[in-house]
Amino acid sequence: MNIFSSVLFHLPHDSSRVPAWCKEQFMLSKVAFKKELILMRDYKTKALLDFAKSAFEKAGFEVALNTPFAGAITPIKFYEKDSRVSSLMIEVRRDLYMDETTGKLRGDYLVTKARLNRACKQICKYFN
Repeated sequence: MNIFSSVLFHLPHDSSRVPAWCKEQFMLSKVAFKKELILMRDYKTKALLDFAKSAFEKAGFEVALNTPFAGAITPIKFYEKDSRVSSLMIEVRRDLYMDETTGKLRGDYLVTKARLNRACKQICKYFN
């Protein structure tokens, strides 16, 4: 986790929460599992969620909001104690950066990483 200004981003440590194959395994919205990113927010950050969705879409990603997962992690140190802190969780579908059969990074991994970073920087700049 990294704190940028007043926005807290959390990408799961292995960024592997949503493997592509699981979209057929769950009885949840299959449309949501086809999205490349799932953005989830804490209890108070609708404006952050909306802006983040727009930033990631402009970077060329397909984005789902709060589905099939919802909520974001806010460190207890800040949770409901510091109104300047908001949380946004970003779940990245594994096949965007990894060959799921071999576990090796895709050839365009650095391009995908740069697109994610660019969108995150835009979000931080806007909410600074």
